[in-house]
Amino acid sequence: MRDRMKRATLYLTRTRWHGLPLGADNAMVQGNRSGADGLDLEGLDVWLATLSRRQSIRVLLSAASVPLACTPWTVSIASATALRRQAAQLWEAQLGSGHGHEIRLHWPRHGMPLVSVAWPPGVRMRVASQLQGRSISVMTSSVFAAVATDPPPPSGRILLLAGEDDGYCALHLQDGEPVGIERLPLQGSGLDAIPVWMRRKRLDYPDPAAIRWIAATDAAARSMCEVLT
Repeated sequence: MRDRMKRATLYLTRTRWHGLPLGADNAMVQGNRSGADGLDLEGLDVWLATLSRRQSIRVLLSAASVPLACTPWTVSIASATALRRQAAQLWEAQLGSGHGHEIRLHWPRHGMPLVSVAWPPGVRMRVASQLQGRSISVMTSSVFAAVATDPPPPSGRILLLAGEDDGYCALHLQDGEPVGIERLPLQGSGLDAIPVWMRRKRLDYPDPAAIRWIAATDAAARSMCEVLT
């Protein structure tokens, strides 16, 4: 627990940044994202002033702000190089040649689907340039970071749901490994409306214990910022 309390976390949603507190005596600092690329973090210096000059920073991006994909396991893939090639081809098909995104893989167990994240071009460099010399220790999706704080059961089918202030993310797990990802808008309509979507998912997951919210926008539940702190 002590290491977690000392970890500085910068959490980015589509329009806001959140500097999470290092401990109970600190408060969260927030600000707007602006600029042509949305990566000018207004007022970030206020949060940085609460940190040591040598403090490294964990950067987490909301599920709605970065592309996520899940592809089936391919029997012919037998090496890490082949997995990277498969992910690169997937993102080139979705984003176009020369897309410039930084691809990160969630390394699967043998036979499990491949989950990958595509960071927007230059996001690491642009964020790092505003940290006043501090380094980025890790950059990942807020949803994967939240799952790591409270690991799911190691067996069975589980649906983990995360509500953030810019959208919803659903992570389908099989024996603790991601096998599917869905994203929905915060104010969806029709089949994308959360109540309608949830009714459909309860047919796929009839056991109520198999569906779990790890973060929510409801005031009665823990927010993503609280989960990540």
